[in-house]
Parts: sequence; C-alpha cells; structure tokens
Amino acid sequence: MYLFKKQGMLWPPAGWKHFSSIKKSRGQALSKDPMTATITGLSYKVEASPVYLDDSDLTQLYSFQIDGWSYSIHNESYEYPILSFHLLDRDKKATKKSPFMSNLKVGARVSHITEGMAHRVIMATLFFMKQIDGNNVPDYEQILKLYRLDVTTDASLLMNCLNAEKQRPLQTERPEGRFYKYLLRSKGD
Repeated sequence: MYLFKKQGMLWPPAGWKHFSSIKKSRGQALSKDPMTATITGLSYKVEASPVYLDDSDLTQLYSFQIDGWSYSIHNESYEYPILSFHLLDRDKKATKKSPFMSNLKVGARVSHITEGMAHRVIMATLFFMKQIDGNNVPDYEQILKLYRLDVTTDASLLMNCLNAEKQRPLQTERPEGRFYKYLLRSKGD
C-alpha cells in the first residue's frame, strides 16, 4: 500500500539519491504506553505535483510532511507538526541543496534555509522515514536536537538566561589603583 511504484510517482526525486531507500509515500508507526494509557505515533507523507519553472520546464515539487500525535484513555488528543518542507528536482551536477528546498517548517515555525540547515533537514527526514517504516517511534524532540533543528523560542532563551543568573551570582572585581582610592575618599567611605 502507498508504494511509489504502484502510484506512478517518479521516485526518488531527481538529484536526491538519498531518498532511494524509501519505498512508500506514506507511513505511520504507533507506540503504546500501558502505564499512562496513551498511544503515541509518528507519520510521514510525501506528495508530488508537477510544476512549471520560469523557462517552461516541467519538474516535480515534492512535499514532505512529518507529524506526531498522542491519544490517551481520558479522551485527550494532541496532534502536532514536526517537520515539513518542499523539495524540487535538481540537476545531478548541482552541489548545493538550499536553492531546491522551500517552505521549511520545524514544528509549526518557519525556519530560514541555509546550506547546512538543508543538509540536516534531509538527513533528519530520512531518519524519521526509515524509523517509521521500521515501526519505531523515536523521540522527535531528541532527534530534532541531534540534527540541530530544534526550535528554541526567544522567550525560552530569556528564561534560560534568567535561570542561569539565579544559579550563580555575578562576581565583580574591585577596581584597584589610585583613582579608586580617590573615589572612596571623596565619598567618605
């Protein structure tokens, strides 16, 4: 089911040989936790659509989407995006990845695409897809951190800084020299 061969979708994307090990356009994996009575899961979906570029050249635009969810016995459900982006076919001679990637979202937050970021996104996507095809549900937060794709909000950065200041007191050095002694004498200390 959902095999690329049966759907007639061109796969792997031209110039992206890394994806040749993926055989399905959709996949999902579930993990049950009897202690908390929850079911968590990850899924991926790849869709291709033909697009015309500026020079009237027909190419494929591939949409990748990785989502997670959690359902509990208490009728609580959470669905959340993990990673999504669009990928264009590229020439085999092209060495850069970033010009062929667009609409990158890590979590629900739009991310800026650099060459290093594009490479890490491709590797993380392959990891997620292979794990899901193997019916494994990895901890997506740890994987995003491992590939340096975790999204840290400005508010959490501020809180981390404030917590760090509370944990260790600031050490100030006492200025020395004739000027400092003069200031002490003039203040009467």
